[in-house]
Amino acid sequence: MVKKLFPYEEKNPIGCVGAINIDRSYKCYHSINMRDSNIANLTQTIGGVMYNISSTLNYLSNKVSFLSFLGDDIENEIIKKNLSDIGISTSHIVTIANEKTGTYTVIQDKFGQIIVGVNDMSIIEKISPNKLEENLKKINANTWVIDSNFKEKSLDKIVDLLKNKNLIATAVSKYKAPRLIPVLKFIDYLFLNKDEIFALFPNEKNIRNAIEKILKLGTKNIFVTLGSDGAVAANSNHFFIESIFPTKIVDLNGTGDAFCGAAISCIQKNRPLKDILKYGLASSSLLAEVFGSTREDLNHQLIKNRLMLKD
Repeated sequence: MVKKLFPYEEKNPIGCVGAINIDRSYKCYHSINMRDSNIANLTQTIGGVMYNISSTLNYLSNKVSFLSFLGDDIENEIIKKNLSDIGISTSHIVTIANEKTGTYTVIQDKFGQIIVGVNDMSIIEKISPNKLEENLKKINANTWVIDSNFKEKSLDKIVDLLKNKNLIATAVSKYKAPRLIPVLKFIDYLFLNKDEIFALFPNEKNIRNAIEKILKLGTKNIFVTLGSDGAVAANSNHFFIESIFPTKIVDLNGTGDAFCGAAISCIQKNRPLKDILKYGLASSSLLAEVFGSTREDLNHQLIKNRLMLKD
């Protein structure tokens, strides 16, 4: 079991609802030969956007109530054991009969940059609005984090049930990000990357203009990660951009989720927008230095030490 360095800082849990799956990451040893076999190293871990975010929150001493859905297969037991080992309750992890647990496979070049990723998250897309309502009502939380893996009707149901809470949303991919458009007016904090924000407005080419459009739709605060160009944070009063931290890249899988989890931990402490932005970037840089989509030794002191590199 992972030893927690700090006790839980929040008595009330953060509700998290979204994907959890098996991640398989192939990192090539040499330059890529397209349409041919490539020698690579396989790393298999537990992943999924909401698992990554929930784990980061947990490592940063936030109490998490995590709702997700698994198939009735061997991966189910592997994931539940992992959650128990890191201190996240499995009481809201629901097993769906005759379904398979989600998987995500990514191919990386020798520098850790993603060449292509593929996923089978069909189990999440099959979850009905009624099934979600039944399970959401079992969790008492004032802050909720949702992702866009669910189909539109189910996503609408989630937001309808939680719209009076502090509601945080993260886009999953440029293909699924548009599912959030009908509910943007209810979102207090939105996390996207550059591809995902432009997926919301296909004819827009300017980040700041895209952010302004989302703010006009009712979202209160927006964070956009820009890869090697850093990240942006904005609301109706502020627009901040920060560069990345010096990082020896090993694996970029999950860095956006590490940003999101650390930022949410700051949001819980009512930190200023610019501080939240820096904290998220520091966390993502730390994750990039290890294999896998989470980092078990992540803690506030580690992030604060990284923050000092820019002071």
